[in-house]
Amino acid sequence: MSQPFLPLWRIETDDPVYALTFDDGPHPEITPRLLDVLDRKGVQATFFLLGERALEYPGLVAQIAERGHGIGSHGFRHSWNWWRTPGALARDLDRSERILAGVLREPKLCRPPYGMASPQWLSAARRHGYRTVLWSLGSGDWKYTSPGRIVRRVRRRLRPGAIVLFHECRAETGNGYRHTLEAVSQLLEEESVLRPANLHKLIAKESMPVP
Repeated sequence: MSQPFLPLWRIETDDPVYALTFDDGPHPEITPRLLDVLDRKGVQATFFLLGERALEYPGLVAQIAERGHGIGSHGFRHSWNWWRTPGALARDLDRSERILAGVLREPKLCRPPYGMASPQWLSAARRHGYRTVLWSLGSGDWKYTSPGRIVRRVRRRLRPGAIVLFHECRAETGNGYRHTLEAVSQLLEEESVLRPANLHKLIAKESMPVP
């Protein structure tokens, strides 16, 4: 299926919903605990997984899919792509897709490392049938370690249709983000008029023709 060339930053909707997304996993400590947090609240999220980590932890990839969450490609390695050729990026996406075979659902989603949606990345992604997804709201968990500060940041900026970015770990080192676990738990415990929803379903609904 042909996908739009330009990246998706947010969902066009008037419904009181937003999408939770997590980058850089799977992680042996964080992923299982994060899945438990989401299960307790009945929330479906989308995990943009690195191919090299998915290769190392295939059981965690299977758990994410079996528990009803969406999976997207974050490429094979977390590397800068601005100067890489479309061919090199296509091979990177292809390598990751072979590892994630069987768990990618339509529409196929991908997110470039560092959010670097270069023309080369967008071209390679479209040729492979991917929709490139960025985010409208970064949690800041890569620089803030206080769960309360992260939650306040997200709450202040949260709007209908937001795509919210969290991280399971630091991409460069693989160190797990325990503060993200606590922040997500607090965020989902708080009463809010906005509720998290399945990103794949939101995109599919957005793409449906208006009668």
